[in-house]
Amino acid sequence: MNVWRATYRFSFEWLDEPITIGQLSLHPAPPEYGSGCMHYYDFEVDGADKDAQGRALDSARERLGELLEVASLSPREPMVEFVGLALLSGRGLTPQRPSTNFELQPLPLQTASSGTKLLSQVKVTVERLQSLPPNIRSAVGRSLRWQYRAREAPGHSEDRFIYLWIAFNSLYGVGGDRAGSEMQRIMRFVEAFLDFVKVAHPPERWVASSVQAAALSNERGKPVGRDLLHALEQQDGSYEADLFSALYTVRCGIFHGESYYSSLQAARLLGATSGYLAAYLAQVTKGMINREQSAGGEPPNE
Repeated sequence: MNVWRATYRFSFEWLDEPITIGQLSLHPAPPEYGSGCMHYYDFEVDGADKDAQGRALDSARERLGELLEVASLSPREPMVEFVGLALLSGRGLTPQRPSTNFELQPLPLQTASSGTKLLSQVKVTVERLQSLPPNIRSAVGRSLRWQYRAREAPGHSEDRFIYLWIAFNSLYGVGGDRAGSEMQRIMRFVEAFLDFVKVAHPPERWVASSVQAAALSNERGKPVGRDLLHALEQQDGSYEADLFSALYTVRCGIFHGESYYSSLQAARLLGATSGYLAAYLAQVTKGMINREQSAGGEPPNE
């Protein structure tokens, strides 16, 4: 049997000590790589002919697929590179060294400790997500990445709302639900997770008043802010349809390039709606993970 080593590089920040994420071990990158961290995959292949070399390359590619999945579940999706394949021991082949025919530059303003801290957070997230069914795992991982981007955007910016809406879209689109209108799909999702969500800050009334101040109307010409305020005043708890109709109206305005509010109104509107979406997504994402883990026989993580 010949022993091969496939080498891969993650563009995560600097790492000062090895860390294991799921079944994968990451190591600090050698100085010549500038930044990032490495994964080494040692495996055996029977034979020493060209067919054996082909099987070794197939194994390396299969491992790359596993690494890409881990990367896709990380809050900050890193680039994963296949550096090369080397023969460590065996007979009949000349030892090979990994190819390094690419240029890498150090990531700015990063330290080894900050990279280790980030990867420790990634480790918890990835290990929880890996226990979920593939379709849920992919949707939740994608949503978390966009929620992470939203936290880095200014609080009253269109970018933050857009990132949060993409994160939301990743969740309500899970399972390939295409029946009815988009608002109907949204409401089916919202209603399925009502028990998991109790958004207290910012309150729904902030969303309603900011939408009303911007005089927003839906595609049928109905003033969504007035409808939401009226639903909240009923105090019967059935305001979700009006709330998400208002959020969807804001989404359509931004995505379609409409300008129907002043800069001051926009700041108030985007601050309230983005704040609500961020709080909602944090709770509903946790709810999805806990529900799936409970269904799979694992205790929910409080």
